[in-house]
Amino acid sequence: MRLYGSSLILCAQRQFLLKRGATWYWPTFESWLLPLWTEQVQVMSWDNNPWEPSEDGVILRNKFRVTDKAELDSLEFSFVRANMKQALAMLQLEKEITLQSWQRCHAILFSDLYPWAGQIRHLEARRRHAPFNYKNDIESSTNDMLSRAKDSSFFSDHLGEVYCVLAFNHPFIDGNGRTLNAVFTELARRSDFGIAWDKVNKETYLSALTQGVMFMMYNPLDGFLNDLKVMLDHYDPETSLTTAHTAK
Repeated sequence: MRLYGSSLILCAQRQFLLKRGATWYWPTFESWLLPLWTEQVQVMSWDNNPWEPSEDGVILRNKFRVTDKAELDSLEFSFVRANMKQALAMLQLEKEITLQSWQRCHAILFSDLYPWAGQIRHLEARRRHAPFNYKNDIESSTNDMLSRAKDSSFFSDHLGEVYCVLAFNHPFIDGNGRTLNAVFTELARRSDFGIAWDKVNKETYLSALTQGVMFMMYNPLDGFLNDLKVMLDHYDPETSLTTAHTAK
């Protein structure tokens, strides 16, 4: 099994043991690891803070100065749905899918709402106890995996690994899951199949994703994604992506 950078190894090593009082112990998967993916991302620096206070705690600064989370979620959904066709068309025109392609996709989907859309995060980020890749390692790690994924045989045989490594890099403050799914859809198209995102069971998806990102156990997500493979005939990626119930 190939490991992608020291950051991924350190992430796994430093998450295995937890401390409760004076006692170190091993966490159970369902009680501790799975909830990590359902928590709000916590940024670990206040430099150029993208957050501002809201009624629910904090909320992402946005062009509409919305401070209600439900209203912001609704705006996000509307803009993603409206801009997905353009994002997919852009990706199809890319000679090679790179981190810059992912950035352009993010900018298309979210620039109407967020001034930082398409920009690589300048802050370290985590979900509770689980850190994502270090910001300085995002570019090299992402482009390394995307370079390998352009080989159709490798991509088709390592769906879970490709997805988990890209998810671990988490290049943006928000909107990583939706843009990753769009990029992954284009990688799949170039390998002559589609992904039925609209058929996703979110709980199963998050469980498999957590195992892959935290412990490099890629088989669960690999099997999950293989079950979602569909033929390109009559496949509508725009509808599939905008009705999906995966992570943000």
